[in-house]
Amino acid sequence: MKSQKAIPQIGEQQKVVLPGTPEEQIAKERTKQVELNQVRAAQEAAGETGESARRKYDVNRLFLAENDPRKPPAWLPRAILMVMVAIFLGIFIYQYWGNVEGLFVNVIICLFIALAMEPAVAGLVRHGWKRSVAALSVWFAVLIVVGILVAMFGSMFVQQVTGLISGIPHLYSELASFVRAQFDYQLPAFNALGNLIAQNIQTSWITDILGSTAGAASWLMEFGTSLMVILFVTYYFSAGLPNMRRSICSWLPQRSQRRFLVVWSVIEGQVSSFLSSRVILAVISAICMGIYMRVTDIPYWLPLAMMYAIISQFVPMVGGIIGAILPVIVAWSDQGLKSALLIVVYTLVYQQIENMLIAPKIQENTMAVHPAVGLVAVFAFSNLFGLLGALLALPVVASVQVVMTAYLQRQELVDSTLLDVGSGKVAKSKLARSAQLLSQKLTDQGRVVRSTSGRIITATDLQILQAEKQFADYSEENSEANHERDFPGHPFMSAEELDATETVALAKRSAGSLRAQWRKNQEAQASPDMVTQDLMKQNLASASAHTDEEHNSGDNLESTSEVHR
Repeated sequence: MKSQKAIPQIGEQQKVVLPGTPEEQIAKERTKQVELNQVRAAQEAAGETGESARRKYDVNRLFLAENDPRKPPAWLPRAILMVMVAIFLGIFIYQYWGNVEGLFVNVIICLFIALAMEPAVAGLVRHGWKRSVAALSVWFAVLIVVGILVAMFGSMFVQQVTGLISGIPHLYSELASFVRAQFDYQLPAFNALGNLIAQNIQTSWITDILGSTAGAASWLMEFGTSLMVILFVTYYFSAGLPNMRRSICSWLPQRSQRRFLVVWSVIEGQVSSFLSSRVILAVISAICMGIYMRVTDIPYWLPLAMMYAIISQFVPMVGGIIGAILPVIVAWSDQGLKSALLIVVYTLVYQQIENMLIAPKIQENTMAVHPAVGLVAVFAFSNLFGLLGALLALPVVASVQVVMTAYLQRQELVDSTLLDVGSGKVAKSKLARSAQLLSQKLTDQGRVVRSTSGRIITATDLQILQAEKQFADYSEENSEANHERDFPGHPFMSAEELDATETVALAKRSAGSLRAQWRKNQEAQASPDMVTQDLMKQNLASASAHTDEEHNSGDNLESTSEVHR
């Protein structure tokens, strides 16, 4: 009789299993399973093949569920793609910039011409014209005006430019003689300036163009290609600005779309107003300078007047002085010192008339760039992109300024003597001292800005808010729920409320006047929406803040500071 064999089981008491019975077979299977589990555990511990290894390299783990905490942020793939595209474009432009520079310059010219025509095109669209028909009509009108001017003055302009270039050596010799006689200083000979003047003006491009038939044909073909590109691309830019906005917005989330449309509208208005106003001022300046030089019989009056007008309008601060240098030299060389001084006097008088009478009416709603920043930008862009860069420097800087104003928040300055910009001089008369004290009092006095608490409103802020209001009026998706979801605590403001956001002294604005205005608005609107009610409450709270500082804390401060972010 065989001895009994006991098979220990986990979690169970030991029992006797008779040989040759079904229990013995089950026990053997369990033993094999235990041994197999032990082998698998050893393989997993050693990092060998097994289920854990298969799970480690499972491709399905790359596509995680939406609620999986291990899933990366939704913006990460798009950010990686944008960085890769930016790197690729940077490398391509760095290596092949010489080949695409001409096309890039033409596209930039077309874009800014389209923006300069935008006020006229938008005016026709508001009168019921189709966008494409309005753009085509304005573009044809511009081409007709340019064609008339070329037909009238083209031949004269070419002759005078040729005479001016050929007379540069004689002009330079007279200038050298005058400097030697007056200041006992010898200027370098004209031949020594070959690379600076003679070669660049007389031999470089003129020889390349007219030196051979092949060179002339190549230049004409390149000029014709650039002209055709400018003609057609400008029209498509002007007619397709709304489609361009739609295409860009299709790649952005809804909240970014709203902010992008607001910034786009402000930049478009700023740049188009700037370009159109500068063109008008340049035309007026060229006409006045040309008439004066023609009456005084100064030679080469047409190219000199055009050069003066362009430089004086597109170079800030010192543009008028730089533009008048060559006319003064030509007048001095042809008619003497008296004529040159009269040109200087005319330039100074005209600049004052333009700055005080003409420019404020034409540039009423255009952008404002700090003169020093604009001057540095003009010199930097001229070194990078030549004459075109100098002409387009101010619009580009103004666009960057609008973007920074829209996306960055400027805080109120602290009270410190280091931030005082006063001259420190004390006036002698009592009237002047009283004016200084009043100005200092108004400057030091706290200011109330309606619907804000910690930020000073600028003119660009008001334009951005007005664009937001217009976007809210014409947007089909602008419901209260969607707006509160996309812009929490950021209500759109009406035109009357925008007028009331100007910075005023506390003595000029009291809580009682705001309460009266609130009641008046409630009577005018039978059922004001929740956004307007919240805005009125914020205005009332911000007006009462100067009497009780506790009103400026908590959620009211956070929500009101978000209005102009």
